[in-house]
Amino acid sequence: MTPHSEFSLGQEFRVPYPFVEKLGQIYNPDTLNFVERRTGWNPGVHMWTEHDGSTADAMGAMILTVVDIHRPGKYHTRVFYTRKWIDPDGKEFGSANLRWTTVTAFKRLLEGYRYAFELEAA
Repeated sequence: MTPHSEFSLGQEFRVPYPFVEKLGQIYNPDTLNFVERRTGWNPGVHMWTEHDGSTADAMGAMILTVVDIHRPGKYHTRVFYTRKWIDPDGKEFGSANLRWTTVTAFKRLLEGYRYAFELEAA
C-alpha cells in the first residue's frame, strides 16, 4: 500500500494544456527568400504586456505518470512522476526524466495551466 492512497503507481493523468506555435524561418527555393512558418509547438502561452493578458494558439495535453509515492521520514509525502506532452497535432514528445514534488503541488499540476489565458480564434 502506498502512503497516499489517492494515487496509484503507474496511474496516468492527461491534463489539457495551452500551446503556442513555434515559428521558424524556412528557405523557399522558388522565391529565393525565407518564409516564416510554424515549425512545431511549445507548451505555454504568449505573454502580452500591452493589455496584461496571455493567449494560447491551441490546446494540447500534459501527461503525468506516477512512478512512486514516498514519505521520507517526518517530511511531506513526495510524488515521483514523469511528464510528457501531446501537441495540438497529436504528436507526443518530452523526456523520460524523473521529477518529484509534494502531493499538494502534484494536485495543482493536475488542475492544468495555473494562470488565466485566452484561446486565440483560429
